Amino acid sequence: MLNTKISVLESCNCHLHAKCESTIANLQIMLRNGSDIEVNSGGELYKAFYAGAEGNQIVFNGVGKTVSEIEYPINSEIKSINVDSEFELERVIEVTQKLKKKANVTIRIVPEVSTGVVKGNETGTHESKFGILLDNLEEVIKKAIGCRKELNVLGYNFHIGT
Repeated sequence: MLNTKISVLESCNCHLHAKCESTIANLQIMLRNGSDIEVNSGGELYKAFYAGAEGNQIVFNGVGKTVSEIEYPINSEIKSINVDSEFELERVIEVTQKLKKKANVTIRIVPEVSTGVVKGNETGTHESKFGILLDNLEEVIKKAIGCRKELNVLGYNFHIGT
């Protein structure tokens, strides 16, 4: 039975969330077979690199990133930092200026999609604590695109919840 489970893992090509997988050996199997990793904290970023991930395999999501949690992925040239608020966009810009490096970013938007789940699990409406509201989106995108020396704006992302 164990061999069957390993062969299923070894044939998978997907995007793995590090918070869902704490076992380094499983992360290594997934990475070896083409998976990318989404991390939500500095600790998960460290774990991804420890497991052997390359910077271009890592997307850093999550709210409330500290300055050091922004410096580390910029210095490591990860695929993207998902910017979760206007404040966080400013923080990323400040860190890039300090480091004299560019950051790859995507902008997390609130799509105003309700899923009907418990409000604490729904992340796609204005009642969520995550993302940029549609009313502010144009302003935030203009700001991000206007910072070409500091940012490579790769696109946007969103999550509507469980």
